[in-house]
Amino acid sequence: LRAVILADRGQFDRARDAFAEAARLIRAAPSEQSGILELIARLLELQRAKLFLRQGQTQPVEKMLAELPPTPQKIMEMVKSWLPFGVHQVQAELFLAQGNLDRAINHLKNPPALPTPFLTFPEFMGSYNIFFPRDGLARAYLQKGDLDSAIAEYERITRFDPASKDRRLISPLHRYELAKLYEKKGLKDKAIAQYERFLSLWKNADADRVEPKDAKGRLAKLKSKK
Repeated sequence: LRAVILADRGQFDRARDAFAEAARLIRAAPSEQSGILELIARLLELQRAKLFLRQGQTQPVEKMLAELPPTPQKIMEMVKSWLPFGVHQVQAELFLAQGNLDRAINHLKNPPALPTPFLTFPEFMGSYNIFFPRDGLARAYLQKGDLDSAIAEYERITRFDPASKDRRLISPLHRYELAKLYEKKGLKDKAIAQYERFLSLWKNADADRVEPKDAKGRLAKLKSKK
Protein backbone atom coordinates (compact mmCIF):
# COMPACT_ATOMS: atom_id res chain seq x y z
CA LEU A 1 0.00 0.00 0.00
CA ARG A 2 2.87 2.35 0.77
CA ALA A 3 4.29 1.65 -2.69
CA VAL A 4 0.96 2.49 -4.30
CA ILE A 5 0.77 5.81 -2.44
CA LEU A 6 4.34 6.70 -3.42
CA ALA A 7 3.61 5.87 -7.06
CA ASP A 8 0.44 7.97 -6.97
CA ARG A 9 2.57 10.89 -5.78
CA GLY A 10 5.03 10.38 -8.65
CA GLN A 11 7.85 9.06 -6.43
CA PHE A 12 8.50 6.15 -8.75
CA ASP A 13 11.98 5.14 -7.57
CA ARG A 14 10.86 4.92 -3.94
CA ALA A 15 7.70 3.12 -5.00
CA ARG A 16 9.70 0.51 -6.93
CA ASP A 17 11.91 -0.06 -3.89
CA ALA A 18 8.80 -0.49 -1.71
CA PHE A 19 7.27 -3.03 -4.09
CA ALA A 20 10.55 -4.97 -4.19
CA GLU A 21 10.79 -4.96 -0.39
CA ALA A 22 7.16 -6.09 -0.06
CA ALA A 23 7.80 -9.00 -2.44
CA ARG A 24 10.93 -9.98 -0.46
CA LEU A 25 9.08 -9.89 2.86
CA ILE A 26 6.19 -11.95 1.50
CA ARG A 27 8.52 -14.63 0.17
CA ALA A 28 10.32 -14.75 3.53
CA ALA A 29 7.11 -15.15 5.55
CA PRO A 30 6.60 -18.61 7.08
CA SER A 31 3.32 -20.05 5.81
CA GLU A 32 1.73 -23.27 4.67
CA GLN A 33 0.27 -21.29 1.74
CA SER A 34 3.60 -20.71 0.00
CA GLY A 35 1.96 -20.86 -3.42
CA ILE A 36 -0.36 -17.93 -2.67
CA LEU A 37 2.51 -15.93 -1.18
CA GLU A 38 4.56 -16.50 -4.33
CA LEU A 39 1.58 -15.38 -6.42
CA ILE A 40 1.27 -12.13 -4.43
CA ALA A 41 5.02 -11.53 -4.69
CA ARG A 42 4.86 -11.88 -8.47
CA LEU A 43 1.88 -9.54 -8.70
CA LEU A 44 3.89 -6.98 -6.73
CA GLU A 45 6.75 -7.38 -9.19
CA LEU A 46 4.33 -6.75 -12.06
CA GLN A 47 3.21 -3.56 -10.34
CA ARG A 48 6.86 -2.60 -10.01
CA ALA A 49 7.30 -3.15 -13.75
CA LYS A 50 4.47 -0.73 -14.52
CA LEU A 51 6.42 2.02 -12.77
CA PHE A 52 9.27 1.68 -15.26
CA LEU A 53 6.71 2.30 -18.01
CA ARG A 54 5.36 5.38 -16.25
CA GLN A 55 8.91 6.74 -16.44
CA GLY A 56 9.21 5.87 -20.12
CA GLN A 57 11.54 2.90 -19.56
CA THR A 58 10.44 -0.06 -21.68
CA GLN A 59 13.55 -2.28 -21.72
CA PRO A 60 13.31 -3.54 -18.10
CA VAL A 61 9.69 -4.55 -18.73
CA GLU A 62 10.49 -6.26 -22.03
CA LYS A 63 13.20 -8.24 -20.23
CA MET A 64 10.90 -9.18 -17.36
CA LEU A 65 8.12 -10.41 -19.65
CA ALA A 66 10.60 -12.43 -21.72
CA GLU A 67 12.00 -14.13 -18.62
CA LEU A 68 8.75 -14.88 -16.75
CA PRO A 69 8.96 -18.22 -14.94
CA PRO A 70 6.06 -20.68 -15.21
CA THR A 71 3.16 -20.42 -12.78
CA PRO A 72 4.12 -22.16 -9.52
CA GLN A 73 2.52 -25.59 -9.16
CA LYS A 74 1.57 -24.93 -5.54
CA ILE A 75 -0.81 -22.08 -6.45
CA MET A 76 -4.40 -23.09 -5.78
CA GLU A 77 -6.59 -23.58 -8.83
CA MET A 78 -8.98 -20.81 -7.79
CA VAL A 79 -6.27 -18.13 -7.87
CA LYS A 80 -4.30 -19.23 -10.94
CA SER A 81 -6.12 -16.72 -13.14
CA TRP A 82 -4.65 -13.77 -11.18
CA LEU A 83 -1.18 -14.07 -12.69
CA PRO A 84 -2.14 -14.33 -16.41
CA PHE A 85 -4.46 -11.33 -16.01
CA GLY A 86 -1.69 -9.31 -14.34
CA VAL A 87 0.78 -10.22 -17.09
CA HIS A 88 -1.83 -9.33 -19.71
CA GLN A 89 -2.19 -5.84 -18.25
CA VAL A 90 1.56 -5.21 -18.09
CA GLN A 91 1.89 -6.32 -21.71
CA ALA A 92 -0.88 -3.87 -22.68
CA GLU A 93 0.88 -1.03 -20.84
CA LEU A 94 4.09 -1.94 -22.66
CA PHE A 95 2.32 -1.73 -26.04
CA LEU A 96 0.97 1.70 -25.07
CA ALA A 97 4.39 2.92 -23.96
CA GLN A 98 5.87 1.73 -27.26
CA GLY A 99 3.17 3.51 -29.27
CA ASN A 100 1.73 0.23 -30.62
CA LEU A 101 -1.82 1.52 -30.19
CA ASP A 102 -3.70 -0.87 -32.48
CA ARG A 103 -1.88 -3.79 -30.92
CA ALA A 104 -2.70 -2.49 -27.44
CA ILE A 105 -6.39 -2.10 -28.31
CA ASN A 106 -6.66 -5.61 -29.79
CA HIS A 107 -4.80 -6.99 -26.78
CA LEU A 108 -7.09 -5.25 -24.28
CA LYS A 109 -10.22 -6.32 -26.12
CA ASN A 110 -9.27 -9.96 -25.55
CA PRO A 111 -8.31 -10.33 -21.90
CA PRO A 112 -7.97 -13.66 -20.12
CA ALA A 113 -10.61 -14.61 -17.58
CA LEU A 114 -10.93 -11.96 -14.91
CA PRO A 115 -9.65 -13.20 -11.53
CA THR A 116 -12.20 -13.95 -8.86
CA PRO A 117 -11.74 -11.88 -5.72
CA PHE A 118 -12.07 -13.32 -2.25
CA LEU A 119 -15.03 -11.17 -1.31
CA THR A 120 -14.81 -12.06 2.38
CA PHE A 121 -11.28 -10.70 2.76
CA PRO A 122 -10.87 -6.88 2.50
CA GLU A 123 -7.13 -7.18 1.83
CA PHE A 124 -7.81 -9.20 -1.31
CA MET A 125 -10.42 -6.69 -2.49
CA GLY A 126 -7.77 -3.99 -2.12
CA SER A 127 -5.32 -6.01 -4.20
CA TYR A 128 -8.06 -6.77 -6.72
CA ASN A 129 -8.50 -3.07 -7.46
CA ILE A 130 -4.84 -2.06 -7.20
CA PHE A 131 -3.49 -4.84 -9.42
CA PHE A 132 -6.16 -4.71 -12.11
CA PRO A 133 -7.18 -1.13 -13.06
CA ARG A 134 -10.07 -0.80 -15.48
CA ASP A 135 -9.29 2.02 -17.92
CA GLY A 136 -6.49 0.61 -20.08
CA LEU A 137 -8.66 0.33 -23.20
CA ALA A 138 -10.10 3.82 -22.70
CA ARG A 139 -6.58 5.26 -22.43
CA ALA A 140 -5.54 3.38 -25.57
CA TYR A 141 -8.44 4.87 -27.55
CA LEU A 142 -7.66 8.30 -26.15
CA GLN A 143 -3.98 8.01 -27.05
CA LYS A 144 -5.05 7.11 -30.59
CA GLY A 145 -7.31 10.17 -30.76
CA ASP A 146 -10.55 8.17 -30.93
CA LEU A 147 -12.61 10.26 -28.50
CA ASP A 148 -15.93 8.55 -29.21
CA SER A 149 -14.57 5.09 -28.41
CA ALA A 150 -12.79 6.43 -25.32
CA ILE A 151 -16.04 7.98 -24.09
CA ALA A 152 -17.95 4.75 -24.72
CA GLU A 153 -15.37 2.78 -22.75
CA TYR A 154 -15.31 5.21 -19.83
CA GLU A 155 -19.12 5.11 -19.81
CA ARG A 156 -18.98 1.32 -19.66
CA ILE A 157 -16.55 1.17 -16.73
CA THR A 158 -18.42 3.83 -14.72
CA ARG A 159 -21.74 2.03 -15.09
CA PHE A 160 -22.67 -0.74 -12.66
CA ASP A 161 -23.60 -3.95 -14.45
CA PRO A 162 -25.24 -6.44 -12.08
CA ALA A 163 -24.86 -9.20 -14.68
CA SER A 164 -21.09 -8.81 -14.82
CA LYS A 165 -18.68 -10.91 -12.76
CA ASP A 166 -16.30 -7.95 -12.59
CA ARG A 167 -16.08 -6.85 -8.97
CA ARG A 168 -13.59 -4.03 -9.40
CA LEU A 169 -14.67 -0.75 -7.84
CA ILE A 170 -15.58 2.25 -10.00
CA SER A 171 -12.75 4.74 -9.63
CA PRO A 172 -13.87 8.37 -9.18
CA LEU A 173 -10.93 9.34 -11.40
CA HIS A 174 -12.61 7.54 -14.30
CA ARG A 175 -15.57 9.91 -13.87
CA TYR A 176 -13.16 12.86 -13.91
CA GLU A 177 -11.62 11.64 -17.19
CA LEU A 178 -15.06 11.03 -18.66
CA ALA A 179 -16.18 14.53 -17.68
CA LYS A 180 -13.19 16.07 -19.49
CA LEU A 181 -14.02 14.08 -22.63
CA TYR A 182 -17.67 15.16 -22.49
CA GLU A 183 -16.47 18.74 -22.13
CA LYS A 184 -14.17 18.35 -25.12
CA LYS A 185 -17.08 17.03 -27.22
CA GLY A 186 -19.31 19.93 -26.15
CA LEU A 187 -21.63 17.73 -24.07
CA LYS A 188 -21.98 20.29 -21.28
CA ASP A 189 -24.80 18.73 -19.25
CA LYS A 190 -23.11 15.34 -19.17
CA ALA A 191 -19.79 16.93 -18.26
CA ILE A 192 -21.38 18.89 -15.41
CA ALA A 193 -23.04 15.75 -14.03
CA GLN A 194 -19.77 13.82 -13.99
CA TYR A 195 -17.73 16.68 -12.49
CA GLU A 196 -20.33 17.05 -9.74
CA ARG A 197 -20.34 13.33 -9.05
CA PHE A 198 -16.53 13.23 -8.96
CA LEU A 199 -16.32 16.19 -6.57
CA SER A 200 -18.94 14.62 -4.33
CA LEU A 201 -16.98 11.38 -4.13
CA TRP A 202 -13.65 13.16 -3.61
CA LYS A 203 -14.83 15.94 -1.32
CA ASN A 204 -12.29 14.82 1.31
CA ALA A 205 -9.34 14.45 -1.07
CA ASP A 206 -5.92 15.70 0.04
CA ALA A 207 -5.48 19.41 -0.61
CA ASP A 208 -2.48 18.84 -2.87
CA ARG A 209 -4.42 16.70 -5.35
CA VAL A 210 -4.73 18.60 -8.63
CA GLU A 211 -7.81 16.80 -9.96
CA PRO A 212 -10.45 18.28 -7.59
CA LYS A 213 -9.09 21.78 -8.08
CA ASP A 214 -9.14 21.36 -11.85
CA ALA A 215 -12.63 19.83 -11.78
CA LYS A 216 -13.97 22.74 -9.70
CA GLY A 217 -12.56 25.26 -12.16
CA ARG A 218 -13.92 23.42 -15.19
CA LEU A 219 -17.31 22.98 -13.53
CA ALA A 220 -17.57 26.68 -12.69
CA LYS A 221 -16.78 27.63 -16.30
CA LEU A 222 -19.36 25.22 -17.70
CA LYS A 223 -22.06 26.50 -15.35
CA SER A 224 -21.27 30.13 -16.14
CA LYS A 225 -21.65 29.39 -19.86
CA LYS A 226 -25.01 27.77 -19.26
